Amino acid sequence: LERVLALSNERLGYDLIVTVYQQLGMQSRADAIRGRAKASGAYRDPPDPWIEILYDDCYDVYRLSMAAGEAMDRDDPQLAMRRLERAIEIAPDNGSLHFQLAAILQAQGALSQARGHLERCTSLAPDFSDGWAHLVDLLARLGRSREADQALAAGLAHCPDSPGLHLTHARRLLQKGDVEGAVGAFRQSIALRPNEADTYIELASLFFKLDRVDEGVATLHQALEAEPDNPAALSTLAYHAIISGNRPAADRWLREAIDQPRIDREQIANLKTAYRQRFGESFR
Repeated sequence: LERVLALSNERLGYDLIVTVYQQLGMQSRADAIRGRAKASGAYRDPPDPWIEILYDDCYDVYRLSMAAGEAMDRDDPQLAMRRLERAIEIAPDNGSLHFQLAAILQAQGALSQARGHLERCTSLAPDFSDGWAHLVDLLARLGRSREADQALAAGLAHCPDSPGLHLTHARRLLQKGDVEGAVGAFRQSIALRPNEADTYIELASLFFKLDRVDEGVATLHQALEAEPDNPAALSTLAYHAIISGNRPAADRWLREAIDQPRIDREQIANLKTAYRQRFGESFR
């Protein structure tokens, strides 16, 4: 099982190896695996070298898209791009194929080519919010701020209920110094997708930077309602309780942080040091 895990870059056997380690009493190894990422719970087929030959003559764009994803899992972007280029030849008006190829091109640093495919994606599928969000981010990276704002406005016009686009809007407003506008956009994103913790964390961080501590703490509690074991929320609440001298809260949140293997152990050590300095004795 460890060999399978190594060969598949931890994409096969991830869930099972944790259980095996725990059953064998090897909790530290189980925690190390769990600490690197969250288990997806998805079923994955092992690589099949024979089917790669068949893909060269495949006319099923869905299969070619999946094959491109599998190639990226194996860290073979050139093969992934070849599969997608074939798929686009077969179905040039499929926006999702242009989006998938743009992501690979962007990762390879081919930003101008990626831009062309993202613009094609948004033209073919204007109701696909991720296409607009990625185009906005790419234009911003290219220093095309005005065009990024135009793309964002167009994206929001086509996808007004997209939490991702409202999050992008919040970040751009923040970059321009419009703090209250950014807070409003963060809250709108949260209202549209209240069950994910990341936007709560981002908004809480902004509140702390603005010295709006109570709002920051309240937002972190909301993050934990969405994701009860969120590492960033637990570690931040522990640190806040320590520096504010609230020992019962510090005991609670530090214990929960210690029990969360996705929090770096060096960060836990720093929290324990802060606890000892603040309260005069080590955490037990």
